[in-house]
Amino acid sequence: RRTPEQLGHKRVAKNNKTDIIKTTISGHNSSPIRSKPNSVTDHIGRNGRVDKRSFYDSNGFKIKDIHANAHGNPKRHPYGIHGEHVHDYKLDKSGNLISNTRRELNQKERRENGDML
Repeated sequence: RRTPEQLGHKRVAKNNKTDIIKTTISGHNSSPIRSKPNSVTDHIGRNGRVDKRSFYDSNGFKIKDIHANAHGNPKRHPYGIHGEHVHDYKLDKSGNLISNTRRELNQKERRENGDML
């Protein structure tokens, strides 16, 4: 039998300390551009580890993805030891992408996301 995660179902856990809703997805599912406000979504890769973490603002729009690797393309992602990097998203009021910039993780992001890096 396949697990709910293998079937593409979402598992939601509520962290009562911060009221951040954490969702986990796996397989070919991508993290959506909109989600629950102030939520975090972890994407589980083929190796069973988190390969991407998406952050959503108070309106539910994606503001940032942290990637644990270079997606097999180190020339376009020359960051960190393993190509780990951040995509910052700027969206308009309707959720349409205005810009997507790549950058190195700062020390705070590295510390807060060390479990996946």
